[in-house]
Amino acid sequence: MEQFIDEDWYGSYFELAIQFKNKLSDDLLRDCIHGLWSNDHLFGPCIEKENVGKGFIDFGLVSGEVFSNYLYGILTLADSTLLGCLSLTVREEEGSDWLDFCIPSGILEKKYSVTYPLIPEKNLFLQELETVFSEIAKTVYSISPFDMALIGEEVSGMLYVDSLTKDYVLKGGVIIPEKTAAKAGALNAGIRISSDLLLYPNKTNCF
Repeated sequence: MEQFIDEDWYGSYFELAIQFKNKLSDDLLRDCIHGLWSNDHLFGPCIEKENVGKGFIDFGLVSGEVFSNYLYGILTLADSTLLGCLSLTVREEEGSDWLDFCIPSGILEKKYSVTYPLIPEKNLFLQELETVFSEIAKTVYSISPFDMALIGEEVSGMLYVDSLTKDYVLKGGVIIPEKTAAKAGALNAGIRISSDLLLYPNKTNCF
């Protein structure tokens, strides 16, 4: 398994940011993160990035407190490209819980010729990442339905579901439940990835 050194983990994040308006219990949060890391494209996680590719944690032996830390692993793509990746949680004091899955731009630059901003029309490899991210979101949603997920560069905290409009949805990089899509007036524009979940592929990613 490929190793990634400290100097690789730099830059902005291309991320999947999942918003839960209602706070999750530690046990449910653990289940969501376990579900995230159960994706067939992922190896991990481990608590320290220097251990990526060496050994991973046993979800049955950890408490919810460990998820206040970053968790690291490796994402493998169809062409066998390996990318260092991480997950993290943000539990707002008087707001939402967020579950983020990220790939640092430094990791991407190690594997690809990267053009900024990180949008698929400038970086075709991001299309496959968006597909994987939507698979991960689908799994997490099946464990605990979320209110919204965003895909793009540094999107965490840039938009909340209560501020979601049709224009934002149609710009892409959004995954929302059917009822939220209907409320935004964008129900027919999305790609259904489960019975109750719609993906709007990333276009400009300008929130």
